[in-house]
Amino acid sequence: MRPSDLKSSRYRGKRVVLLKNLDQGVILVSGPFKVNGVPIRRMNARYVIATSTKIDIGSIPSDVLDKISKTEYWAREKDSKKKGEEAFFAQGEKPQKKETDKGRVEDQKTVDKPLLEAIKKTDGLSAYLGM
Repeated sequence: MRPSDLKSSRYRGKRVVLLKNLDQGVILVSGPFKVNGVPIRRMNARYVIATSTKIDIGSIPSDVLDKISKTEYWAREKDSKKKGEEAFFAQGEKPQKKETDKGRVEDQKTVDKPLLEAIKKTDGLSAYLGM
């Protein structure tokens, strides 16, 4: 699949693997991350162009896919600090980089390992996804 995800997305035009169809026209996709840098993401199916290339994703643990496909997994964490005038007028200070949750990193690795094995079985698919 090839997402033309909105006009300004970082992952626009990247090739991805469909993991699961979710409700309300949303799909779950992954790059895999090691091949082209696209993490596990939800995206609207309208912004994706399907291709005929298929790989076997049956070896991905179903409990991980079920956990990732829930809405609660994608909910944003609330910021405990309220941004006020001091934060607005603070000049010269670089904003702190948000650290990725370790659970999400582990989920990405759990999904990517079987995906990479399936991709290696098909000639040229790794190069195709990396474009």
